Amino acid sequence: MAEKSGRNVLVAIDQSTSAFTALDRALAMLGDEDHLYILSVALDGGNHMVVAPYLTNTMWESVREKVHSEAKNSLCRAGRICLERGFEKPRFTLAISNANHAGEAICDYAKEHHIDHVIMGRRGMSTLQRVVMGSTSKYVMENCNADVTICKPPQTDSKAQTGFRSEHQKVEMEE
Repeated sequence: MAEKSGRNVLVAIDQSTSAFTALDRALAMLGDEDHLYILSVALDGGNHMVVAPYLTNTMWESVREKVHSEAKNSLCRAGRICLERGFEKPRFTLAISNANHAGEAICDYAKEHHIDHVIMGRRGMSTLQRVVMGSTSKYVMENCNADVTICKPPQTDSKAQTGFRSEHQKVEMEE
């Protein structure tokens, strides 16, 4: 059996800034033999009578179409970024997964495509939001068979955000 050359790297993409930060990091680390897979998950939502019983079938279809359109737009934007950075089409693959659970879809895709490394963004939700909605990045970290890197959203000056600033000093060892 021939030795595999290069890695298969998956970036999970949505419209968030942290997802495109993950794409930037992936593009910066890819070697010449690596293949990049970019996956956008269009959440299906399941049965609308359970999720949102007040919506008519027509309204629910409209919501699903919008979600799919947003996933496709994110992929198109990611593809343009790859081309602008000099990555030709054979070196990257764009895919949409329609699923009820984004984390499961990412893990399944990684397994099916023999992904070595998943890179994804983190939305930066509050503790309450994570408890109520769940964390896709946490799910993937705990359940994916590939290495996983989570990219935080870009931050401005930490002092401006927290009011505190850490200062680090070099310490010399005494002899």
